[in-house]
Amino acid sequence: MKKFSFYAFIVIVFSFIPASPLAHAGQAIILPDLSSAWFIPLGEGGTLQQVDLDTGTVTMHKLASPLQNAEISGICDLPEGGAAIVAGGAVWTWPNTALSEKPVKLKNLPEGFSAWDISCLTSTGSGPVGTILLYGTYGDDPESVVLALTPGAKKFAKVFFRRTSLTALPDQSRDGRMFVGADSDLWEGRIDGPEAGDDDPMLPFTGCRLAPLAMANSDEGNSGSMGVSCVAVGHRKVYVNLAGRHMGAILAVTIHQKPRYLDNSESEHPELAEAYAIQREALSGVEILYDGSPCSGLAVGTDADGKDVIVWREDESGKIVLKSEQGEAKVLVPGE
Repeated sequence: MKKFSFYAFIVIVFSFIPASPLAHAGQAIILPDLSSAWFIPLGEGGTLQQVDLDTGTVTMHKLASPLQNAEISGICDLPEGGAAIVAGGAVWTWPNTALSEKPVKLKNLPEGFSAWDISCLTSTGSGPVGTILLYGTYGDDPESVVLALTPGAKKFAKVFFRRTSLTALPDQSRDGRMFVGADSDLWEGRIDGPEAGDDDPMLPFTGCRLAPLAMANSDEGNSGSMGVSCVAVGHRKVYVNLAGRHMGAILAVTIHQKPRYLDNSESEHPELAEAYAIQREALSGVEILYDGSPCSGLAVGTDADGKDVIVWREDESGKIVLKSEQGEAKVLVPGE
């Protein structure tokens, strides 16, 4: 078994031994041993927040130079163990190596690019394993883009979404199925790797809507709409953060049994009647875990028995909530 180390810039060292559990995240991660979650604190640069999932104890970890005041815009886990963040104009990783090893700068961001979030493909089946994905914008351009750094690549490539736009970076199931937020709804799909010898690679996304989860309406204040802003995949469910102007929700959606976009599955999109059947099935089983103010930091961990543990943060109060798959939600950190 491999030992994972997370060395928070010489400030804190801890380790665990993962078996078969998995952990996935958006703006937070749950460690594979389900001992703690790590959040990006609200409004505090150069800091990570560790929350013990048994006791709710919060420990703040200040990052050392050159990132002591840097804004952290995203955190994700890596397939071989370890974690990655976006901070200080670069992607940094904690490899699964010696406890004494410091964080490593993986790659500077492209000039003019600001990253809002980070994700990594951790399973085979729907994209090159180990691919780092960034969601953000160039300069003052309002159009968001997704950049990908495939293993061994010298530079970032653009991920091409035809006639749709990404609203939440991908996460994968144990068997490699990939789920994303697109056009404010939940989609399933894959990202194909670049062709050999391509000097300016572009990675195409292939997929279709799995569930129309957005709440869309219009009025004078235009204040009642929410769309998919984060996706975290558990054992048999996809957990989704809906975000709006002053509203938020956390949903659980049961994964449709038939994969569409794995490497070894059929690649055709579902026809009209089947597409409606898939979406109807997904909607009929949606669980509303939370419905209230805006949230962030949604993360899920899965134990060796396939049971999910979910955390999220209510941003207005800083309250952190923990829910086991078959249990009631409980306040882990009271907030203000």
